[in-house]
Order: sequence, then structure tokens, then C-alpha cells
Amino acid sequence: RIEAGNKKATSVFSFWRRAMRQGRPEPDETGLDETGTWASTYWGGALFWLDVEVELRKATHDDKGVRDCVKALLAHGGNSREEWEPERIARVCDEATSTHVFSDEYARMALHRGDVDTNALFRDLGVVPDGSKAVRFDDKAPLAHVRIAMTTR
Repeated sequence: RIEAGNKKATSVFSFWRRAMRQGRPEPDETGLDETGTWASTYWGGALFWLDVEVELRKATHDDKGVRDCVKALLAHGGNSREEWEPERIARVCDEATSTHVFSDEYARMALHRGDVDTNALFRDLGVVPDGSKAVRFDDKAPLAHVRIAMTTR
């Protein structure tokens, strides 16, 4: 939506900052593959992909991201009509990014009760609360370069 010009980056990150915490695992949950609630499934998946994006950007100095995974999955025949095992998705994404980020994050968050401190994540990305719902960006934050890379082509 940012790239298409439909939404401003501050609007998207403001929404994510408020909503993504719903994806953090409940105390009795063991991982995304075993979750039973709508919020944990939907927002947990969104949080997983955001975490993969951040970790890929960190590992590749902003050279690779989720877009590279998606392109590779499509090139290998993946689409909405295909159901792939997570290991196959991980293999394709890791190969496309020359990392092990996807498989590591999948093991951490889907197979186990991996968690993401959303407050720390957004703070490190330089997403700073500015009022009740609004945010502003701090381009001096440790991972501001990741946020900038995510929102520009």
C-alpha cells in the first residue's frame, strides 16, 4: 500500500504498532503451528513475516527481504492454488536470500513459542508514538535503515 501510494508509511506503521501485539503468543501456546485463536493465527502470521523481513534486512545489509522470498516462491510454482509444506517454503526463501533466516524464524516462532517484543521492535525501527494513534519516525534509531528499506523501492 505504501509503494502504490494508497497509504503513508506513518499510517501503516501506526496501525501495525497497535495491531501486531495481538500476534504475540498466549502463555499456553506452543507456537504458530499450534495456535487456536484467530488473533494469534492472523496477527501471529503478520508478526512472523515482519520479523522475517527485519531479520533478512539485518542479515543482508538491506539487500534482501520478504519480496525476494515471494518472487522465488512464484518462480518455483508456488501460488494460492498450491499448498506447500513449510519446509519447502523455508528452503526456497533461504536459497533466494542466501541466508537461513526463514528456516530459523520458522523454527523459533512456529514450532516453538517464539515471541517478539513488539514495543522494542517498533522502537528499534524508529516508530515512535506521537499522540494516541499517530507515530513519527526517528531516523537515528538502530534499525531505522530497515524501516526505510522496507518502505522504499
